[in-house]
Amino acid sequence: MVVALGDPHNFGRKVTLLGNGLIQKPRSLLLESIFLNSESKFRQSFDTKIVNFFQHEISDSVFPNLNFSKLYPPIYDGEVTKVFVEPVHEITSEILIKMGIIIGFCSFYGIGDLHDQNMVFGKIPNSKQIICSPLDVESIFSLCRLPSQTLLIPSKYATFEACGLNAPLRLLSSIIEKRHEEVTKIVYGYIKTIDLLKSDFVLNNLLISSLPLDTPIRVIIRNTQDYYNFFKNQLEYQFTMAERAQLERGDIPYFYRIIFKKDIMWLKEDSKDWHSTSTKLTGFELHKDLKEIIETSLQMGVHPAINDLELAAPLQIFRNLFPRNHKDLESSFKDLKIKSSINNIIIMNMKGFEWSCNY
Repeated sequence: MVVALGDPHNFGRKVTLLGNGLIQKPRSLLLESIFLNSESKFRQSFDTKIVNFFQHEISDSVFPNLNFSKLYPPIYDGEVTKVFVEPVHEITSEILIKMGIIIGFCSFYGIGDLHDQNMVFGKIPNSKQIICSPLDVESIFSLCRLPSQTLLIPSKYATFEACGLNAPLRLLSSIIEKRHEEVTKIVYGYIKTIDLLKSDFVLNNLLISSLPLDTPIRVIIRNTQDYYNFFKNQLEYQFTMAERAQLERGDIPYFYRIIFKKDIMWLKEDSKDWHSTSTKLTGFELHKDLKEIIETSLQMGVHPAINDLELAAPLQIFRNLFPRNHKDLESSFKDLKIKSSINNIIIMNMKGFEWSCNY
């Protein structure tokens, strides 16, 4: 039996669950294959380095191993095996660190739109591996300054129920007395991951060199809920001509750019060959973060938002995952120490370097 899933894009196309254990997606799956297939050179390198970097505080990958076909543009009907996981009933230090790793990984590489339906958390059957991973990787290389932009953690962009890490966070929410200590482990996993990625020139270039020069990258210019509100006649927005054209044909508007290029494109005519039937988005002033081509910066060994990712981001993770407390608390894990005071001040200290913020 064939089952359609998700939002309609590009003339009504949807993700489809096929009856043979495959999922068909109406787009290139090259990006996802680089992260979610264990034969990918980038994936192999990252898995080895992250396990070694954490000195075996984790034992295996945060990602599943999936098989892909029909990967390369201009083919836009890729297929991937469905992932199966068993439920996890208890939070562990390794899970918490893996949560921090995936927040750091996705924040550093600017992977967005990671709400709960685009993530998977669970135990791989017949193994000890627990994964905490994106399943849809369409939007990458956005200039992400804070983890909330990925939608992985609760924030003004995503509720607790809708955020990507909802499943493991539900396990964490059952811990009352020592929750600040558990959240500290997530922050530790995040900080260490950023430390690895910011300094590993070879790994970053391996990722970028794995992508052909015609690789499409989704660009999200507006929240999907705004489009659904339009369909429900609840709100009226100053939509661009390109958005209105797609809405009027029943689609949730879909935009993309080609790697290393700034022009935002959309599919004006019905075709599986996007390159021949796409046109440039006009009449929309892009946010400054979307104008930055971070893949170029990464090739040169720098990340344009590294100061925010190193300092502001860990504070946001702790603040958003640990509610305001009614007494002074201290927690530590390895070389990370965190103090949260009754005066709503968070102080972090990692290897002697200290920084802070207010709740």
